[in-house]
Amino acid sequence: MFVIYVLAFLCSLYNAYYSVPGSIIPISILTTIASSLVGWIQVKRYSELSASYILTAHEIGVIKEQASYVSSESDFSSFIRDAETAFSREHTQWIARRVANRKPK
Repeated sequence: MFVIYVLAFLCSLYNAYYSVPGSIIPISILTTIASSLVGWIQVKRYSELSASYILTAHEIGVIKEQASYVSSESDFSSFIRDAETAFSREHTQWIARRVANRKPK
């Protein structure tokens, strides 16, 4: 994808220095292809994020429903452990996404 942008840039430089009337240099086609690839990658990334949030919302709903069935201290302990596991998993995924998306300095 980056290569396509570089190729489009080089074509535009060539066109600026050696402008030939009627020449066909595919600058717009290359930038359109590169932009489409960037858009597709972003949509794919956000659809994965959406699926992750939908799963977490479902787990929270299940946890909320289980809260009404807690009747003893051992049930409460088990309920808290399950709830913390669900939230910890989402928190870990959130940190992993942040680290993966962090730009190098």
